[in-house]
Amino acid sequence: MRRFMTLVSVLAVCALATGAFATTDHEFGWTISSSTTSPDVNYSPTPMGGPGTLYLWLKCSSEVTGAAASEWGFVLTGMLWGGIAGVSPYLFTGSESDMLGAYGNVNPETMVGIITVFDFSGGNICLGNSAANDRNITVGVDGKGYVNDWRGFASVDGAPCETSTELCSTEAVEAETWGNIKSLYR
Repeated sequence: MRRFMTLVSVLAVCALATGAFATTDHEFGWTISSSTTSPDVNYSPTPMGGPGTLYLWLKCSSEVTGAAASEWGFVLTGMLWGGIAGVSPYLFTGSESDMLGAYGNVNPETMVGIITVFDFSGGNICLGNSAANDRNITVGVDGKGYVNDWRGFASVDGAPCETSTELCSTEAVEAETWGNIKSLYR
């Protein structure tokens, strides 16, 4: 019954989010880390073996809104999926390739999930689009959907897969002096 209610809650958040599919980039940054205290441990020089434990973090937000729910798929290369469990009070449901998360209003720098993988020879785990809906989004508390920034985890060779080296970065539209900006409002 609890699994059913979890699924219904996540689907309700997604269904009620009126603008959830008119997305904007760079609102939320997610990471997969091997640390319980830092979202930035995204590489290991040796395989983790099995079962290995990784942690899903909401690393950052541009603070326009909080994270209410998410949809994505996990993409594994050289690793086998073991599962994910939400860190209370956060919930996850679905399969490896179609993951739904429910958060309510999570703050940045928060660990939300514990991922189990089997990693005997080295590989990586990334966030990709869900197989069912082809989305990699987070629905904000404001009801809008935002395309995720993310950084995965790699063991043995190379850097972790990622969308951006600077998660949740914002770029200035153009360089202006403070005097020029003030003059616009006189």
